[in-house]
Parts: sequence; structure tokens; C-alpha cells
Amino acid sequence: MKKESIYEPREDSFLMADQVRKHAHGIVLDMGTGSGYQAEAALELPHVKQVFAVDKNPAAVAHCRKTIRKRKLECFKSDLFSAFKGKLGSIKFDTIIFNPPYLPADKGQKDIALIGGKHGYEVIERFLTDAPKHLAPDGSILLLFSNLTHRHKVEELAKLNGFEFKQLASARMFFEELFVYLLQKPELVQKLENKELADIHYLDEGERGIIYTAMRKGVKVAIKLKNPASAAQGRMYNEGKTLQLVNKHGIGPKLVEATPDMVMYEFVEGMFFRDWIEKAPKAKLKPMLLDLFKQCRTLDELGIAKEEMHRPLKNAIVTKRNKLVLIDFERTHESKKPHNVTQLCQFLLTRRALLKKKGITLSPEMLIAAAQAYKEHPSQESFLALLDEV
Repeated sequence: MKKESIYEPREDSFLMADQVRKHAHGIVLDMGTGSGYQAEAALELPHVKQVFAVDKNPAAVAHCRKTIRKRKLECFKSDLFSAFKGKLGSIKFDTIIFNPPYLPADKGQKDIALIGGKHGYEVIERFLTDAPKHLAPDGSILLLFSNLTHRHKVEELAKLNGFEFKQLASARMFFEELFVYLLQKPELVQKLENKELADIHYLDEGERGIIYTAMRKGVKVAIKLKNPASAAQGRMYNEGKTLQLVNKHGIGPKLVEATPDMVMYEFVEGMFFRDWIEKAPKAKLKPMLLDLFKQCRTLDELGIAKEEMHRPLKNAIVTKRNKLVLIDFERTHESKKPHNVTQLCQFLLTRRALLKKKGITLSPEMLIAAAQAYKEHPSQESFLALLDEV
């Protein structure tokens, strides 16, 4: 490959180097080093211990080895993090610098130093997927991209991979605007890494909790952490305590660990009940509904009010083996008269048209009467009579 293919310093390089001089420290990785401009900027800093400069272009690697004569520098050929396996795989970087190819593909344009994929962000997406496992818990990433890269998508990918972010700098040049972002693992994620969890990714969040997934001893787990913005107290502890109880009766995801601010359980792979019920084969729908009623009956017997069974659309998951697992127990509470079964009856009445298409015809009058009878006398007999109406 000709030397001309090496990415020479330009306006984006200068913008990034300004931030490198302000933020780089410790063990530094200059990803896609090109001419080595960012690596040299980092090597100037007294609080930088060592710099690894990598590039998939062997000409760039050879150029850096020849022109940057610094003992603290090591250069490797690497497609993103591909070189960091084996002995090098144990390195955790305090700072990762990445001025990636970020432009959307254009007809006839194949320069790997410029084109980031069809939409411009594909290389960044690959990078962010692997970056968490190579970054020290309190480390930081300096990432440059353009408004042509779809800024909202880059932010979405950063969040999805467990990073919080802020803009450090921007500059307008010709037809685009450049941005330099600082990405770091939130304090909550740093705590998770200290629990020997790997491959941590953001999943979802609600008013009270933020959910991540991770690998723990070869098993995928979900971790729900208290949302710092929530004023609610004890919700995570409450969910852990409830799971510990209902797990004994075959209900809910398997609890792994619970603290006042965190609950961890085995991740449930599957489809939300709201999506499954739309696509469910007729032969499998009725058995699934009966199983859901039985789980609700067990909760009633345990004196646990889940408060969500009138809309169990996102609070239940159907696995590939067609097992229904109730999730989200943070709002549960003890009750002398829980109404999980009767709430589920309310839900079915709102889905009468869909159920009829699936071969299940409900009589609103009969179901309401059976639910009322169960509510007044929640016995096994009244429960079975209610099931006869489904």
C-alpha cells in the first residue's frame, strides 16, 4: 500500500489533538492512528505512561514506527481491537482516542480512512460495541465525528453500550460540522464492573430503574439499578425480596443478587407478551393464558399485589420454549386482598376482539360475574369456575 494512503493531519485532526492535550492520561490507545498525529500529541503529556498506536493500514503502522521515536510508544496493525487478544487482551486503557472514518459511503468512494459505512456510523458502531471491555472502569474515550454521521445515532450507540457522553468541542468546515465527544462509563456501570461482570450494555430505563445486561460466569444477567433521578426509595430491594419469595413457586426470573440500590437476575430471552399475543398460534394461546392465570392465583395466595396485571403487555415475556415469565416486581407490595387474577380478567376483556380471532370467545357478563365471585371468595373452587369462562 502506498504511503499516500496514510491519512494526513487535517482540520479534524487538529480539533481532536486540542482535546487530547487536555484529557489524555495513563495508558493511551490511539485507534486508527494514521500519521500518528494524536499519538504524538499524547506522548507530549507528562501524565501519559504509554501509548499504543494501531491502524488496519500496515503503511500507517510502518510510518509511525519509523517517524515517532519514543520509548513510550508501541505500534500494531489492528482492525479496531483485533490485536488486543492473548497477552495484549489484559490491557485496560485509561484513554482511547478515535478519529474514525465517519463519512457515509458515496458512489466510487472507497477510502477506508474516510468512509465509515453506508450511513457513516458503522465503524463507530463496531468500535463502541467492543470498547467497554478494553476501557478501564474510570477511563474515557475521545471520539470525533461529523453531523454527516448522524449525531443522534452516535449518541444512541454510546448509550446502548453503557456510556454517558458530553460534547467537548465543535468546528464548522466547508460542508460539515465536526464534534469531539468525551465518553465515560457512568458511576453505576463502574460499580457493576467491580462485581466481575463483563460485556455490560444498556437495555432500558423507567422512572425508578435503569436496566443493563451483562455476562456473569458465562450466564447472561439483567441488572436493574436505581435511577438517580428517582425519589422512590427501596424499590430495588423490594423487587429482590419479592423475587426471592416468588422464585420458590416457579415465578419470575431467577434472582442472582439484590442490594438496596440494585437487583440482578438471570436474563429472560424472549418476546414481550404484547407482541407474542398478536402472533400466537391459536393452539398455544389458551394454555398460555391459563398458565398466566395460575401464576396470578399464586401471587394472590402469597398476598402479593403486582399492580400490573390489567396490562401485562411489557411485564411478561414469552420464551422461545413458550414459557411465560413475569418480570418487573419493583412495585409489588403485601396485600390482604390482592387482585392479580381480577386485573387479568380486565385485561382479557379489553382484548376480546383479538381473542375471538384466535378462537377464544368471552362472555363479558359471565366473566365479570365469575371475577366478582372470586373477588368475594378467592377459593380454589371460585378460581376454577373463573377459568371455565376463559
